[in-house]
Amino acid sequence: MQGTFGSLKDKLKGNNEFFFTGIGGQGVVTGSNLFLEGLSDSNWHITGVYSPGAERRGKPISCFVGLYNNLKKTKSYEMLLEKDVLVVFDPASVGKEQLLNGLKEDGIILFNTPKRPEELIEANGKLEYFNVATVDASGIFSAVFTEAFGRAPTFEEIRPNVPVIAALFNITGLASLETFIKVVTNKWQGRIGDINKQAAIAAYNKALVRGSSKKGMDTAIAEMERTPVDELNEIALCFPTEGIGGPTGLWALIQPKIKEELCNNCGTCFIYCPDNCIIWTKGKEGVPKIDLQYCKGCGICAEECKESAISMVEVKR
Repeated sequence: MQGTFGSLKDKLKGNNEFFFTGIGGQGVVTGSNLFLEGLSDSNWHITGVYSPGAERRGKPISCFVGLYNNLKKTKSYEMLLEKDVLVVFDPASVGKEQLLNGLKEDGIILFNTPKRPEELIEANGKLEYFNVATVDASGIFSAVFTEAFGRAPTFEEIRPNVPVIAALFNITGLASLETFIKVVTNKWQGRIGDINKQAAIAAYNKALVRGSSKKGMDTAIAEMERTPVDELNEIALCFPTEGIGGPTGLWALIQPKIKEELCNNCGTCFIYCPDNCIIWTKGKEGVPKIDLQYCKGCGICAEECKESAISMVEVKR
């Protein structure tokens, strides 16, 4: 069905956790911030976290936004792998099953794709357990850009974030188009502001939604839920590799050491490592492992560890 205003609003009651994913250059962080700004006049208690790391085009990026109706229920960054709503900015990620890891049954998925929800469900039957929405955000932005500049945008110029968030507000009913347009025009002026405004209007009116049609996900897709984190990282993370300067661990003067007796296996170090040098699987016994070949010894993991289970020790060579 066409995405009428608030068509999935009844799905968002109580506490809701949103997960935004894409690659660097698609405006994932800016998009999640636009989402937050669109909710500035709401009564939600809000938590927002983004996955830090080297800021470069093409790097997988993820952001987390939690909306809670009770301040005491507000969750911290440890809950990044659980979500009620999944927003996928990267068209190339559509169809990758690892994206569904941690998404709750009857949750909402919004894909940036020219395909209709029915086409995606036909290709992957597991999507029947979720409410699937689609919007051709990249195509909409490209069309508006081409009309404004008289040429098609380059790959680097395509910014799907505004139309994606406009479609998200439509299908969830969390903010009106008028409210979001104010957010957009306050952030951008001139020709770029006009392009984003027109892209938002078009995407808001073109979002498509298909409600979930199956229950009992825990049994039916148990195999998917056991997808190890190293496979999930294909979507959520990138990994260090050796460059012309050799393994980056050679730069380190100090490196982290985990005190096993203090570690509670929460995964905070895994989330905050800027170079993804920490190997951790949610729910797996034992403590995280550190890839010392590439760890540069920045100390962020030790700083963020609530249990003081990580210490920085001198590298002896």
